[in-house]
Amino acid sequence: MSFEYIDSKPYIKKNNAKNSKEPELFDLTDEFIKMIKIFANKPGFGGIFWIIGTFGAGKSALLCILCNFFLKYGYEKRNIAFYQAPQQLLKAIQKVVPKEYKHKFRIVEQLSEVKPFDILCIDEGYLSADAKQALEKDSSNFIASLTTLRHSSIFTILNSPDDGILRGYRLKAQFRLYKLLPDGYIDEVNDRFAKRYGDIITNLRETQIIFQITHIDFLKQGIRRGALILPLKKYCSWYNEQISRSFEGEDFDAYMRKLRKKKARMEAIVQLLIDEFGADLNRRRAEGFLFDEHIEIFREFESDIGNIVKVALYRLYIRQKDEDMDYNSHSYELEVPEIITETSEEDTTCANFFRAYYFKNMPFDKYKKVFLDIIYLWILGFSQRKISFETGYGLGTVNKLLQQYNSGEGLSSDLLRIKTVYEFWVAIATRGRREGGKSKPDQFYYNDNENPEIIGYGECKLIDDLSSSITFYQQALGNKTSKKLLLEPSYNYCKESDIRFYPFFLRNPKWGNFDLVIPVEVDGDNKITVSKANIKYYILPERIQSFNALDFFEKQDLIISSIN
Repeated sequence: MSFEYIDSKPYIKKNNAKNSKEPELFDLTDEFIKMIKIFANKPGFGGIFWIIGTFGAGKSALLCILCNFFLKYGYEKRNIAFYQAPQQLLKAIQKVVPKEYKHKFRIVEQLSEVKPFDILCIDEGYLSADAKQALEKDSSNFIASLTTLRHSSIFTILNSPDDGILRGYRLKAQFRLYKLLPDGYIDEVNDRFAKRYGDIITNLRETQIIFQITHIDFLKQGIRRGALILPLKKYCSWYNEQISRSFEGEDFDAYMRKLRKKKARMEAIVQLLIDEFGADLNRRRAEGFLFDEHIEIFREFESDIGNIVKVALYRLYIRQKDEDMDYNSHSYELEVPEIITETSEEDTTCANFFRAYYFKNMPFDKYKKVFLDIIYLWILGFSQRKISFETGYGLGTVNKLLQQYNSGEGLSSDLLRIKTVYEFWVAIATRGRREGGKSKPDQFYYNDNENPEIIGYGECKLIDDLSSSITFYQQALGNKTSKKLLLEPSYNYCKESDIRFYPFFLRNPKWGNFDLVIPVEVDGDNKITVSKANIKYYILPERIQSFNALDFFEKQDLIISSIN
């Protein structure tokens, strides 16, 4: 039988079918606190709370929440007495509680030191070996003493990690509170309540408690069993990690040993996730995998999974970084992919080239796969909003990555900028050569001789502009002309080499999935305006791969006649 958890009423959904044996449990947090408020000051109002839960389930936090309720709503004379607790626990609590509570906490070594209206707290976690031995040896007298104490308006709160030395108190307790149970408890212990609600109790979250009450005042109000949801921040804001460690009776060395043990286990989980997912790891997959395949690990480390995934991703990043010699070298050696000619109606050749280029040259990080998907669709002419819709990535992520790879900010090499990749695309598509260098043309073209010589130059621009027309300039007009609109390098080189025309390659994804080839006359107008209405004149009939540099530079009279 399984149950669905919801943090509101009903806590467990009720099966209304006739003869259903499915148990009902409701969230009675408000009703429980209301009863504490009403009866906290009632003469003779006392009893025994018995809390059970595995290590780390939040028993000590629950004990402090109950103490806080009694201090807040009870008599002023109510005080908290910790039975044989370590001094470090008392100091840790007095250091953080409100000023009006500091004097209300103390340690008692004998039950005879307990006073009327006290809240007696006994936590098996901090008891010394001698104290545990004494409790086991004289448990019957101790139980009788606690039963007597409750008639003096004294409440006793017992914390037990299992059915150990405090097991004799379970049946005597009027309030039995269950946290996440230790392994084997339901099968090994004769606890009918725990067996009946086993599916619920074995899946409790940190803030959740299942209870059974036999106290007469609560029974009169119809409160017998149910669920409590008690988040620490809301009901006991002063409880902290130092108090939690003090409840376990740990000294510093013991705490460090525990930390080292936990770290070793977390290291094993990190490696488990790396082996399972590799670069596809994310928090959602890690949580699902651990919950489905390793439920005990999930329960123990649920609050640490986020940090475990971060460590695993960082390890993957370092591993890839060490393997990527390009990333660690001062000279960035590039691998330019080949063009795969396609026969499909939609030309995805350029988009495939960009994706292959970044796959081969982009250092590994958590955004690599994301960017490969984004750049492919962007080159095909998808808007950022449509890319976000198609891929499921946030619009902010799409915008941020495109901006970064356009500007080059934060990249390991300028060769990863989108505009630079376009220069490589044109070089491969038109059989040119990108030689790079400041103030140099984007493309160099050579003849087919045995000792090739330069026959011409070309410019490339990849822009993202919604305008219906864009103006470029062969020469800068003062300091106001944007560099991205300048064709000056090819203009200067062609001017010096007495070349009349040079090709200007332009792609604007906002206009569509194609490359324009625009012949530019060196001695012509300084302004070259490209209009969306006239782009049909600049699209080659067989795509950019049909561009022939020899024909362009050696038969320039044909260009003049075609322009005319």
